[in-house]
Formats: sequence, C-alpha cells, structure tokens
Amino acid sequence: FVGEIKKKRTLIKRTLSKEKENAKKVETECPTLQQVEQYQGEWTFEETETCLNILLELEPLKESGLVTLEWPKGEKIRLNQHAGFGQFSMRIDRDNDWFGVTEQLKLDNNQVLEMKHLLSLLENTDSRFVEISDGQFIALTKNFRKKLSEMNTMLYQTKDGMRVHGLAAAGLEDFTSEVNELEVAKEWKQQVNRLKRARKMKTEVPSTFQADLRPYQLDGYQWLSQLAYWGVGACLADDMGLGKTVQGLAM
Repeated sequence: FVGEIKKKRTLIKRTLSKEKENAKKVETECPTLQQVEQYQGEWTFEETETCLNILLELEPLKESGLVTLEWPKGEKIRLNQHAGFGQFSMRIDRDNDWFGVTEQLKLDNNQVLEMKHLLSLLENTDSRFVEISDGQFIALTKNFRKKLSEMNTMLYQTKDGMRVHGLAAAGLEDFTSEVNELEVAKEWKQQVNRLKRARKMKTEVPSTFQADLRPYQLDGYQWLSQLAYWGVGACLADDMGLGKTVQGLAM
C-alpha cells in the first residue's frame, strides 16, 4: 500500500511471515504477556503494576526498533528509568552520639529524589514501581527495593533529617557496600573497622580458668568476647542447664 513517511509518498510492502516472527519474538521476550490471556493478538491489563512490568520488558525491544509504544490521549503512563545503587548517593556524618544520614537518588534530567521522600512513598506500597508524580513511575531494582526496606528499619527520622546509631553499622554493612557514591565520617569507619576486627577475633580461654568448656560453650564464649571487644552488650539465652554460668565465668 502507499502511505506518507516524513511527507513523502512511500510504497510499503508488508511481509506477513516476518510480522508473525517479530510478534512471536515480542511474546517470548515479555514473560508478563505470557501470564495474561489474549484475544486475537490483543492483551488487556487490569492492574497498573502489570502494565509497568510490560513496559519494563518492552524497553530493550523498543530500543532495537522491534516495537513502538503509542498512547491514547490522556492515558499516558511513563516509566522513566530503572533506579538502583548505581544512581544512589549516601553520606554519614557524626551527630553527637548518633550519625546523621543524607541520601539521594539521582534520576534522569538532573532530577534528584531525596531519600526521606522516597521512603515515605515506599511505605504505601509493596511494589518496586514508585509513582513520583502523576503517571510518572520509576522502577527500582529488586535488590535495591529489598535493601531499602531493610535499611529503613534502622533509621530514626527527626524534623532535621534521618539519623542512625553507630551500633547499626553491622545492619547497614550490606547496604553501604553497594552504594555507588558513599561518604562517611571517620568515626563511622572506626565503628565498621572495629566490627570487622571483632568478627575475626579468636580469644583463648584463660589458662587459669579451672573448667572445660564444651564446643557450643566455646562458641558462646567467643561470641561474648567479640561483642565485648566491639563494645556492645549481649543476651546469652541458652536453655536451662546448658552452662550459661560457666560461659559467663570464663568471660
């Protein structure tokens, strides 16, 4: 058939076999499509999250020219970008006996999302898709979404920002190790290094201790020694009769 492309009359010849091949390739590359019933090559999605998953799966196909996205007027949903540790920056400063935490997620078009705002958005959904404005979404990587939730349990929000206690260094270690841009106070580094040294400690039972510790009691003694070196307390909660007293005496 004849049509216009960039105001030029153009003869277009369709190849049905190739079109079917491309359509099959799109279905194969989009697992979410395979979970939704179709009717004569059309899919209808009831849930916004299903639609966003489809958009995420179509993105690489769109870049290769295999698909084109078109939106009815007034129905546009934008999935701006993937967001993860690569776009995340974090700063930890000393704040009296605590530490102040400043975090940002850098999006496209020089847009910056403050972490306090992002965490408040995540509190309203279990999804990794976050609506940052009307119809505008970002897709958090699954790993980033999971660890943000874990980190949020360790933060204390005040009117001046977010704070974290130094003893949370152990819990935040997995998170901070993946942050792309990380700045920390020397006191925080000291906390982390002390924790790492404590984990590697192997303390001998004093030669003057006149008792024999069983293997699990030696483990308890080592654990108590590591925590003591780190500077934190402990709750030794073995069952009655298993030797909490002898472990405490050895300590």
